[in-house]
Amino acid sequence: MCQPVPGPDAIKASTLALTVNHETTPDKLAKWLVDNSFESVDRIDVPGQFARRGGILDVFAPVTAESAGTEQGGIPLRIEFLGDTIESLRQINLDTHRSTEHLGQIHIMSATTGTHTDQIEQFVHILPKETLVVIEEPADCQEVAKVLHDRVDDPNRLYTWQAIYQALSEFKQIHISRFGASVTNPIQLQIRSIQQIQPKAVSTWSGHKAALTSLITQTEKDGRQARLYCESAAELARVREIVEEIHGHVPDQLQLLQGLMHQGFEIEDLRVLFVSHHELFGQSILRRRQRPMRAGAPLDSLNDLQVGDYVVHASYGIGKFQGIEVIEENGPQG
Repeated sequence: MCQPVPGPDAIKASTLALTVNHETTPDKLAKWLVDNSFESVDRIDVPGQFARRGGILDVFAPVTAESAGTEQGGIPLRIEFLGDTIESLRQINLDTHRSTEHLGQIHIMSATTGTHTDQIEQFVHILPKETLVVIEEPADCQEVAKVLHDRVDDPNRLYTWQAIYQALSEFKQIHISRFGASVTNPIQLQIRSIQQIQPKAVSTWSGHKAALTSLITQTEKDGRQARLYCESAAELARVREIVEEIHGHVPDQLQLLQGLMHQGFEIEDLRVLFVSHHELFGQSILRRRQRPMRAGAPLDSLNDLQVGDYVVHASYGIGKFQGIEVIEENGPQG
């Protein structure tokens, strides 16, 4: 929110609409891209690049929400011409550089949108008037904004927290704070952690039955509600099966939900208990973050390589490109 964003008028003025069967030429489109600071390359890889091969033009450009069949953001796009007419618009898979989904139209934005002072706007000012703003830990937000403002080379490029907070005064707000704040009529929620329930049992099934029976009995006795979160649909179905075996149905005070919760808690004022599947049954949870993998692109020529680049050879595996040298066959005596 500290960073300025392009205003709606600036976005509209720097947008180019492309439609299938629309009459234009590859030269005109390439000139528009160059004039709007797109980089001409042999193969597109990052936003702001375009590559032309005869009547085919690839471009990686930001798009607007009006673009049919696309999500807002940058997409790699292949534009194929038939003479002076756009024959097709298709998205590109950057791993294979093969075209995939067909599009009817696309609205691409200039790579320099919002770079001029008269084009930028504060993000808060373009929000709908009915927006509800939730600020978690306002004091922390203020401190982070101050750190960013102090570290940037040109402080005038960022909005201060005071400017942001003043702009937010036009909206309805909810402030969430652990330790409370000096606000009018605060709503205090007494939240406490819960102890892990791990009954001793000789088998997993009987252990799950004992844990669920204990949870249902305790909440029914105390008049509390329980929300039990299972990470997967399979876990959810299994817990439901056990509960129905014990009681014949899921009690009213127990809701079975799918979702990830690392640690349970209780909101005392609402008398609601939030419990995770792994806590209730005494099971540890381990989640590994998967990083996306991208396949390497094949080279069209050795001119694409720089000395020191790592390469993967189809027959010999991983190596480092050290350059090209002219050698004599069979040595100098040959």
